[in-house]
Amino acid sequence: MNREEILKNKHNLQNADLQGADLQDADFQDANLQGADLRGADLRGADLRGAYLRFANLRNTDLRNTNLKIFQSYLWTAYITPNTTHIGCQTFTNEQWKSFTDEEIAKLHHEALNYWNQNKSIIFAIMNSFNP
Repeated sequence: MNREEILKNKHNLQNADLQGADLQDADFQDANLQGADLRGADLRGADLRGAYLRFANLRNTDLRNTNLKIFQSYLWTAYITPNTTHIGCQTFTNEQWKSFTDEEIAKLHHEALNYWNQNKSIIFAIMNSFNP
């Protein structure tokens, strides 16, 4: 699949083999990249706001100058963008994450509150880093 076809089909790239692709400055806003193989892809400067990246393989992917920051701890990886954050199988706006009570977090998964209490300050700091 060439670059033009990839971008044209950005909402349907689930499990796509994009290994080593040159996707520099690509518009992947709201793209479905679930399970996509992006190993070694060049995503420098790509717009990944709202992109669904669950199970995507980002090993050795160049993410410099993207609006995606990744934080891994304990059970889950957090994919953090300026507007939304995806943790485990949960995606919410950053404002929603910041407003959740402990009771709401605990309902997401039996390990969620433990993870949240250990990592929310780091996740919030990463969220806030987009708006200095």
